Amino acid sequence: EIHEWYQSLAALRADKLSNHLNLSLLVPRVHVVRYEDVLASPAATVEAILTAHGIPPARGTFVVSTTNFVASGSAGSTTKQFDRHAWYTKQHFLRAFDRAAYDAYVPLLDVAIEARAGYGVPSWAETE
Repeated sequence: EIHEWYQSLAALRADKLSNHLNLSLLVPRVHVVRYEDVLASPAATVEAILTAHGIPPARGTFVVSTTNFVASGSAGSTTKQFDRHAWYTKQHFLRAFDRAAYDAYVPLLDVAIEARAGYGVPSWAETE
């Protein structure tokens, strides 16, 4: 049996983002971290978390590693490196969808909640 709690995936996303944004009102000393921020600037993100909680950041070398993967699926096998930074921060995830899916999804996004969470409405042109 399937239960539909949300009218669309965009409505689920809006509720999820709203819950994350309002979490600090319910839980003391909470710090919400976006995955995209960790990818874009890992050292600055960790420093911000430490500072927000009164922990002095240690000074030293911050190491960022990369991972190669081997995967296979409906599109065939691949061994190329997965670029998490481009996938999330440059919205390359949209390349996995066709234009019709994009056109159906994006108008359903709650632009105000997206902006409060630090996201913009994805542009199709930027994914091509």
